[in-house]
Amino acid sequence: MRVRNPGRRRWLLAVLADRTFPPHATRRTADNHGRAQGNVSAAAILEPVRATFRAVASTVIPEVSALDHEGWSALEAAVERALAKRPEAMRRQLLTLLRLIEYLPVARPFGRFSHLREDRRLVVLRRLERSPLPLMRRGIWGLRTLVMLGYYTQPAIQDALGYRAHRDGWAARRRLAPIESRGVPPITLDMPAVPDTSTTT
Repeated sequence: MRVRNPGRRRWLLAVLADRTFPPHATRRTADNHGRAQGNVSAAAILEPVRATFRAVASTVIPEVSALDHEGWSALEAAVERALAKRPEAMRRQLLTLLRLIEYLPVARPFGRFSHLREDRRLVVLRRLERSPLPLMRRGIWGLRTLVMLGYYTQPAIQDALGYRAHRDGWAARRRLAPIESRGVPPITLDMPAVPDTSTTT
């Protein structure tokens, strides 16, 4: 991608380096600011990029856009729990990736990612997942994995899909599924009647 405007290029690099934010971007307080505190809190990592994350999630899984407040909270809580187990450097990378996704379309010029229509958001993500940079491709793959983790681990979603986790995997599902759903006729103990040949006419 070529950014022809030098001022815009410097601003974009500053945003990605976390040195500054444009006036309309969400600002973090000193308590939440990773550079000010020397770390990125796992519990609050999505706060400054929440709009971008939700836009990405709704693009990766369109059904996510139908979630209510509780559904979004459950999704984001699952993602943040997963991130809490990862190194701080990885959390910083995710924050940088989401910020990159948000502002790269500005140079197209499309506009900020979270303000785009779904079809344009899809175009942006497809270009990034096909990037010649391996780090970018891995980042998009990891972000998509987090979205799926946050969505498909919700009990309500699993119930709607008919998903029942079991330690024996699919073997247990086939064993425990109703026999009518296995595609084979039920086995019964009813034996056909045997003709009585003891008497003849």
